[in-house]
Amino acid sequence: MGGGVTHLNIESYPCISYFASYLNLYSFYYLIQTALKNAKLYLILGILFNLALLGFFKYTDFLLENFNLFSQLLHLDFNIPLPHILLPLGLSFVTFQQIAFLVDCYKRIDISNMQEAYDIKSKERDFQIKQYSYIKDNDENKMRAKKVQQHKIEANGDRDSKNSYKSKENNFYKDYIDIYTQSHIKQDLHIKSKIDFIDYALFVSFFPQLIAGPIVHHKEMMSQFGALKNNSYVKWDYITKGLFIFSIGLFKKVFIADSFAKWANAGFGVVENGGVLTYTFQLYFDFSGYCDMEIGLGLFFGIMLPINFNSPYKALNISEFWRKWHITLGRFLKEYVYIPLEGNRNTKYKDYSHYGILNKLLTLRNLFIIALLSGI
Repeated sequence: MGGGVTHLNIESYPCISYFASYLNLYSFYYLIQTALKNAKLYLILGILFNLALLGFFKYTDFLLENFNLFSQLLHLDFNIPLPHILLPLGLSFVTFQQIAFLVDCYKRIDISNMQEAYDIKSKERDFQIKQYSYIKDNDENKMRAKKVQQHKIEANGDRDSKNSYKSKENNFYKDYIDIYTQSHIKQDLHIKSKIDFIDYALFVSFFPQLIAGPIVHHKEMMSQFGALKNNSYVKWDYITKGLFIFSIGLFKKVFIADSFAKWANAGFGVVENGGVLTYTFQLYFDFSGYCDMEIGLGLFFGIMLPINFNSPYKALNISEFWRKWHITLGRFLKEYVYIPLEGNRNTKYKDYSHYGILNKLLTLRNLFIIALLSGI
C-alpha cells in the first residue's frame, strides 16, 4: 500500500452487474406479483435500484473527478483514486426496459385488482336482480321451496316470520356470492401468466437491440419467445428478410456513415467547409444502419423487433422529428414519464387562480426531466 494512486482492477464488474441486475430485478418482479399491500413500495425500490446501478457505472468517475477538483480548489490534501469502471454494453437500454417491465407488472396487478372488485360488485348486483340459471338443480329447488314459504307467509300476514325469512334469504345470497366470487378470483389468479427467470433473462439480454435500441416492451417479446418454443422448424423467410435488411444496415454504417466520419472528425475545426453538415449525415446513417441491422438480427432468430427510426430528416417540424428519431425511446419517455407527470395538462391544479402560468411551469419541468433522462 504505497503512496501512489491505486488503480482498481474491476474488469469483471460488467458481467457481475448484469447478473446482479437480472437477479435483483426479477426479485422485485416476484415481490410486486405476490405483494398485497406493498407492491408500490417494491416498484419504487426496483426503479431506484435500476437508476443507482446505471449511475454507478456511468458517473462514478465523473463524480469522483469533480470531487477531487473541488478538493484542490479548497487546498485539501484529499484525493480519491478513480476506479475507471468499465461500462456494461447497452446498460442504459437494459435499465429502461427493466423499469418499463416493473411498471407494467405493477399496473397489471392494480388494474386486475380493480377489475376483480368491479366483477364482484357486478355479480352481486346481477345475483340480486336475476333468477340465476347457473344455480344447480338442488339449489333451484331450495329457492322454489323458499318462495312458496314466503308466499304462504305473505298470505297469512305474519310480518315477523316474513322478516325472519328475508334475513335468511339475504344470508343465503351473501354466502353464495362469497363462495362464487372467491372461486372466480382464485381462477383468475391461477390463469395469470407468470414469467420465469430464464424468460426474463432472455427478454432483457436479447442482444440485437442492446447497442442502439429499440427499447422493447415485454408484451412485444414474450409472446414471440413463447411461439418459438412451440415451433421446431426454421423460418427461412424470416432469415432471408433479415439478411436483406441487415445488409442494407451494414452498408449504411460501413460505407456511408464511416465515410462521412472521416470528414466530420476533421471538419469541426473548419466549419465553413461543411464539416458540421458531414457529421449530420454521419449521425443519420450511423443510427439508421444500426436500426436496420438490429431488425435483421432479430429476424435471424424469428423475432420481429419494432421499428426505431423512420426518416426523421424528412420531418416538417420538431415534434414530427421527435416522433421519427429513436421512436421507442420517445415512446418509453412518453408512457412512463411524461404522461404520469400529466404532460402539459396538469389538471389537479386547474382550480388555482393562476393555473395558466403554473401549468406552463410544470410543463417546462416535465420537458426538462424528459431531456435529462434522454441524455442518460
